Amino acid sequence: MRGRITGIRLAAASIGLVTLATALAATAGPAGAAPRRAGTAAQATGVRYVALGDSYASGLGTGLERGNCDRSPAAYGPQWARAHQPASFTFAACSGATARGIRTHRLSALSPATTLVSLTAGGNDVGFSDVIETCLIGSTHDCLQAIRGSEHAMITSLPRSLDRLLAAIRQHSPAARVVLTGYPLLFDPARPGSCSQISHREQVAFNRAANLLDTTIKSAAARHGAAFADVRGAFRHHAICDGAAWLNGLELFSPTDSFHPTIAGQTRGYLPAFTAAAR
Repeated sequence: MRGRITGIRLAAASIGLVTLATALAATAGPAGAAPRRAGTAAQATGVRYVALGDSYASGLGTGLERGNCDRSPAAYGPQWARAHQPASFTFAACSGATARGIRTHRLSALSPATTLVSLTAGGNDVGFSDVIETCLIGSTHDCLQAIRGSEHAMITSLPRSLDRLLAAIRQHSPAARVVLTGYPLLFDPARPGSCSQISHREQVAFNRAANLLDTTIKSAAARHGAAFADVRGAFRHHAICDGAAWLNGLELFSPTDSFHPTIAGQTRGYLPAFTAAAR
């Protein structure tokens, strides 16, 4: 590794991590189970909700993830379910998932009765983790080359993969409202160079790629009559190395958490964006 990124052990903004973690753990049930009823919850009567996606949907990075799929009660899907009390909730997100993997292995969670589907996918299809690794241990040239390769996949292969997945979701659940969520910018465009071990050029390239990825996902959603939940605005000033970061930096003691949303990122970034799009 090329040393520590400044501020690698980022706090979860102003949220009390221990207090929130305890509350989330206390209210979380088994994955796939209907959430507990609560008198103060805004009940979504008749809604049958299925959460699909990759590690950004499973909650990797929150510190509460469990099992092979790294599912966490702090992920935006379970949080929405606890707040809205749908008639049923199935948590089928899994870290490492690609669009093809979701289409092949996860759509059994859907049925014709499903009325709401959330989906976070695309990052693994374009080699996000490989790009991160290259940029951390390789040269700036290697990093920029890896990012360009990822962008090429966003233009060439990702649209087709998302089209197939969304068509399959529609086939399984023709009446469902489908919400695709995007990805945040990893670095604050207003503060270039704020992460000392990631060069300004690399940060700019990362953000350019994230914008292209979100554009690709948004276009796929539009082609299939799905909604798009854009989280970039919510994460503004909460990027890696920002003082109130909602994204983990390089976590040397828990490397898989690196570059994933914290509890604050799920709660204050993803949850409001999904909630607005799910209406």
